Amino acid sequence: FTVCYWEQRGSGLAYNDSIPDSSITLTHIVDDGLELSNHLKKTFKKDKIYIEGLSWGTAVAAYMVQKKPELYHAYIGSGLMANLSLSEELSYEFAMSESQKHNDTISINQLKQIGKPPYVENSKNTVSEAFEIERQIVMKYAPVKLETDFNFIKSMFLDPASKILESTAIDMNLMRDIPELKVPVYILQGDNDHFTETSVAKMYFDSIIAPSKKWFLFENGTHGVQIEYPEKYRSIYINEILKK
Repeated sequence: FTVCYWEQRGSGLAYNDSIPDSSITLTHIVDDGLELSNHLKKTFKKDKIYIEGLSWGTAVAAYMVQKKPELYHAYIGSGLMANLSLSEELSYEFAMSESQKHNDTISINQLKQIGKPPYVENSKNTVSEAFEIERQIVMKYAPVKLETDFNFIKSMFLDPASKILESTAIDMNLMRDIPELKVPVYILQGDNDHFTETSVAKMYFDSIIAPSKKWFLFENGTHGVQIEYPEKYRSIYINEILKK
């Protein structure tokens, strides 16, 4: 099967100095995704395609499917950003609890300095920096498990996507905005994911209305089950998702 990796506006190969920050909004990104979906359908002569989101991408993909369900065979989410505000509160509690358990005074002081989420800019840290500080501590106690030291992947998970997080994402709540999707839903979640808390992801999965839905929990998985458990991930695609 063919996989298209989408670099969203303002990032990666889609970065361009002429793109104003004001255009990097959820609405514009969702519309870009729908345009890309139509392009892929036309290019590969398909009636529908599959869409998968990771982390922030799970929210973007959900809004895309809600707007144009006829474009998609199914929605697949990994590291599900179901309710970012609630997830961040639980993530902060995890980071603080683990730091205290390990008598990690440096991390404890850093967490106290940034304060509990929602983060606000202060004399020492911007909102983006607060997110990154908290994420670094989470990575210390729930590290993404890689066979080799792919630092670029680690940095990808730490990237706070500051422009979005400071405006739109912190209010991201799929439970409120998208109670129903009109395509089959598959969620692949690590049971030790403290970037997008698994308990919150499961809460959303249990509540969502869909023609069918399946929950796949990866034992000892964190926020990147695709790279942590590629064989299980691929098996789910071949034996569960693409067989439909």
